[in-house]
Amino acid sequence: MKKAFTLAVRSKSCNNKEILHIQRSRDIASDCADGQGFALKRVQDDKAAFTLAELLIVLGIIGIIAALTMPSLMANHRKQVVLNKLKKFYSVTTQAVIKTTEQEGSDSWITECDQLSCTSPDLKDWYNRTLGKNLNTLKVQTYTDNSGGILVYLNDGTLFQIPSYINEVIFYTDANAYKNPKFGVNMFYFYLGAVNNGWNWSYANGFETYGPGDGYGSWYGYDDYREALFHSKGFGCAEEPGWGCTRLIQYDGWRIADDYPHRF
Repeated sequence: MKKAFTLAVRSKSCNNKEILHIQRSRDIASDCADGQGFALKRVQDDKAAFTLAELLIVLGIIGIIAALTMPSLMANHRKQVVLNKLKKFYSVTTQAVIKTTEQEGSDSWITECDQLSCTSPDLKDWYNRTLGKNLNTLKVQTYTDNSGGILVYLNDGTLFQIPSYINEVIFYTDANAYKNPKFGVNMFYFYLGAVNNGWNWSYANGFETYGPGDGYGSWYGYDDYREALFHSKGFGCAEEPGWGCTRLIQYDGWRIADDYPHRF
């Protein structure tokens, strides 16, 4: 560590008395009125300062720590963004389904296009007459081949896909997610269905995360329900296509647990 220096100024007054002035700036002043000269010498100050090399070392250490922690911080931020969008979509769509059922007088509107009976224009008309009246919709896009299915863009930048048979609702966190979908990361399954469909997949409101109800893990060969949400073949979050990821997040209290099988 380098020592800092000040100037000690020895001057002779008009009465030849020696006065020692400690100057802490670059300008040297004299108390002597007769203009006699100064004898200058450097004296060591008690205060210490860092050298440039030491400062660079400290900055380098800070940079290494930031490089190690930044990916984790960014991943946690991305997870929180996804969670907020999932919870909002679930809440808003559930309320829209309830309101639509009240307006229609029953939940039969959900099954109008069941069993692959609707083309894309049919489904677009169905959406605009029913669910679309209760969601903040930006636009509805039909499939170009009219084979069935629509893509609904919401005002908050999220979007979802409904196939011709309606039951599946595929949620995308944004337009880029639709172009580059990753199950359980930016693409999530929900279920839209009549309340009494015999499958226990749609609960009282007609809209739910995709998967069987709690206690139905044994259908997939697991006694533990959470294990079924993880590993059941063709359904579990850790398996392709990862349909159970939304239900797993919901089951864990709308949070992405440390053992969640996908990284952000």
